[in-house]
Amino acid sequence: MTPSVADIIRIIEAVAPPDRAEPWDNCGLQVGNPDAAVGKAAVALDADETTINSAAAGGADLLVTHHPLIFPDIASIDTRRAVGRAISAALKADIAVYSAHTSLDHAPAGTSLAAARRLSLIEPVPLPSPNSSAPLRAPRSDRREPGDGILCLGGLPTEMKLVDLAHLVKGSLGAPLVRMVGDPSRVVSRVAVCAGSGGDFIGTAHGLDAEVLITGEVRYHAAREAADLGISVIEAGHFWSELPVLSEIARIITQESRAKGWPVDVIIMQEQDPFSYV
Repeated sequence: MTPSVADIIRIIEAVAPPDRAEPWDNCGLQVGNPDAAVGKAAVALDADETTINSAAAGGADLLVTHHPLIFPDIASIDTRRAVGRAISAALKADIAVYSAHTSLDHAPAGTSLAAARRLSLIEPVPLPSPNSSAPLRAPRSDRREPGDGILCLGGLPTEMKLVDLAHLVKGSLGAPLVRMVGDPSRVVSRVAVCAGSGGDFIGTAHGLDAEVLITGEVRYHAAREAADLGISVIEAGHFWSELPVLSEIARIITQESRAKGWPVDVIIMQEQDPFSYV
């Protein structure tokens, strides 16, 4: 039996339920027919014109991305704009696009756990809600619940200096550079991970006794907050911190499809960080 787009979506949503997504987000089917057959699926961070065309050229019937193709503020499909060209490319190629964004960020086995595993943390676990009596800075989202995956906590195999951990993060994630907040010679062992933009969770990580937060990007004032609290930060780049989750998505689709007897191939698209470094 060949599965449909809807069948593959059910596999993804069993791991990343849409009701975990932030209210402002647009997770779900972006383009395509839920009843269309899927013999090959592609996974990527972004659904841009290049990725869609490459996935279609590789024979994919479905592209599963982390970042949504369509956000609610899009009022028209203007092919002079990048998003309009991407939607047009998907329609012309007859390839469906599904996005699991904050639904995957909040999933226990989501973006942060994937990054923590790539870093070889010891027993990485999604963090439960911080104690309401703890003096923590409230994150933007109030969607905190036990096992929520926005933050992941784990231990290092051995204590190490912050600067050595920064080199480990750089090498493990393949990032071209990383930035640090904190004393490079500080010895750390207890690590929180937030893939993507983690600056809003510095207070939460500190309140849970993490000595360092590894994340994709942090704003200037959040870095100042970390310095004031005494928690170190390693910033690896949004793209590089989220990239590990693609392997997890591919593994889940492949594993569940095989269990159901579905002949589905899964490929991970090659993408580039939008930033270049000098």
